[in-house]
Amino acid sequence: MFESYVDKHNILSYEYTFPSLYLWRKLCNTKYAVLDDAFIINKQEEFKGSFFMQPLGYKKENLQGIIKKLIEIRKAYPSNYLFGDVNEEFINDIREYTDFNICSTKDINDSEYIYSTSELINLSGKKFHGKKNHYNNFVKKFNYEVKEVTTPKIKSDCMELLKRWHSVKEEVDKELIMETDAINDVLCKLDILKLKTIAVYVDNKIVGFSIGEKYANGTMANILVEKADINYNGIYAFINREFLTQQFSETEFVNRQEDTGSEGLRKSKQSYNPIRMEEKYLVNLK
Repeated sequence: MFESYVDKHNILSYEYTFPSLYLWRKLCNTKYAVLDDAFIINKQEEFKGSFFMQPLGYKKENLQGIIKKLIEIRKAYPSNYLFGDVNEEFINDIREYTDFNICSTKDINDSEYIYSTSELINLSGKKFHGKKNHYNNFVKKFNYEVKEVTTPKIKSDCMELLKRWHSVKEEVDKELIMETDAINDVLCKLDILKLKTIAVYVDNKIVGFSIGEKYANGTMANILVEKADINYNGIYAFINREFLTQQFSETEFVNRQEDTGSEGLRKSKQSYNPIRMEEKYLVNLK
């Protein structure tokens, strides 16, 4: 049902893929409904309150009525914004096809990093010199093996690595606490959710794993989960390139999601040389 609505829109944000919504449904208290033949998603985020995502499958002539009903529904929820995670096209539709006077704010910390798949696989040129060195160092130094996450043992190994990964974090927030259950749940439903996986072992010990998907008619890869043991120098460069090579080589772009305002994440994501940012906006009534 969800896919029948989302396919009507050219939405490139990973927020609108079913696995992404499913993975964080408990953290975001995600709800959905069908209203005037449009698929409405409501979720909640810290500091933003409850908000509606961009309605999926809406007809432009129905947008006025849909928003009017959402304003009424919104009265029951603590909310700082009417809409969140929306693109510029939707904002333009509100301004052109409705009478509502709105203000929109670019959600800078929520902008998604989009990369060229072929660039991240080939790692050619000066701008990828550092990443290629990290990759080569891992390949030369470690006796590694690459697997897909297909057995209960490998899934259990992934959860054990996640536990190790959490143990070295200086701060553990609500998202990290809920992440363990969310990833465990997704690992049990890989086939249903049509997800791709990779697990990297060194000397029979798991040192990294990643979970991803294809969307946007197969043109985009979305990296949902990526965890690795940083004690193995070059593991992140290796798993990033190897995952794309094995599972997503036919895609054109890779979405590695947002940096949430974290300086460390921002530096890391920028180091992979994004070709553009997928911007998202918050919308409210004036």
